[in-house]
Amino acid sequence: MVSQSLIASATGITGTSFAIDVGHGNRVYSLVPPVSWSPVNATDEELDTFGFPARPTDPAERAAWTSEWQHYAGTAAPTVCAVTDRFFGSSPAWAGMELATTTRNAYFTASGRFTEPTFVAACPHASDHPIWVGLGGDPDYEASLIQTGVEVDQTGLNDDYGWYEVIFDVNNIDPNSEGPTRFASWTVNAADDVRATVQYQTPAQAGNSTGRVTTTLFNVTTGIAAPSQVFTAWNGLPIYDYVTGRTAEWVDERGFTNGSNTIDGSFFYLRKTTAKTIWSAASTNGVSIYGAAHQQTNWIYSGSAAETLENASGVVTTAGGFYDYWDHCPGE
Repeated sequence: MVSQSLIASATGITGTSFAIDVGHGNRVYSLVPPVSWSPVNATDEELDTFGFPARPTDPAERAAWTSEWQHYAGTAAPTVCAVTDRFFGSSPAWAGMELATTTRNAYFTASGRFTEPTFVAACPHASDHPIWVGLGGDPDYEASLIQTGVEVDQTGLNDDYGWYEVIFDVNNIDPNSEGPTRFASWTVNAADDVRATVQYQTPAQAGNSTGRVTTTLFNVTTGIAAPSQVFTAWNGLPIYDYVTGRTAEWVDERGFTNGSNTIDGSFFYLRKTTAKTIWSAASTNGVSIYGAAHQQTNWIYSGSAAETLENASGVVTTAGGFYDYWDHCPGE
């Protein structure tokens, strides 16, 4: 890990960028602002420099942004580790919201806030359940996917952690160079409110030749953010090759584990106490997806008879949120 200073030129505020080699020639930049820094009081340049989500243009979304980030109490240490046995962007069993269009660069951001569910031992094995936001991932529009979110895996009840993942083609994942990376120092627990964001900047916007993608996870309940992750290239390709801006997604899914999505061994789901994931907000390009300009929405689910999302349609509320219902135990 190599560190260097990050300076917002107009104000001179200085943070740190940690260059982390995550294997296979790939490098990610993990950004940490200074200890006394506040996103709410920051300039737009500072937010961009330290990889924080830009202030939304929509008044309601901007008010929500301010309300959330006023709880900011610091950024976790930039320590990560690979998750080698499964992928979170390729499962055939999932539900959520997707915006899709054939127009390139329609969606520059995907952002959402959800409440991390509580799991109970209604089934005899631990669960595998990622919740995430992302750009890309629908092969009908763009097969590449960059995503970030929270996972509960097979190691035990409520073993929650944050992660990000970069995939060039969800139909042809390379197990040698693709897969999620876990934040080792950022914590999340059941009932915590989490804001997840993926942002893309074109080369012209980023001021470089490759473009830039930034992922951000913020635990609104604890006030601690995961270090923002910045990607300018991946697997030898400029990051703009991974983002066409044709799809944005907010998803609950069954993890794709060791090349299999089947229900067996220690990878059974557990039942959620509320039988649903509550998404209290979802936006793209700084505007709620429930506005008149964003009605290209699809509720999607699939899976075997043994692994069915019981209510694939969900509920859109006046507050701009939606629910993903699911409920499963073998033999039910």
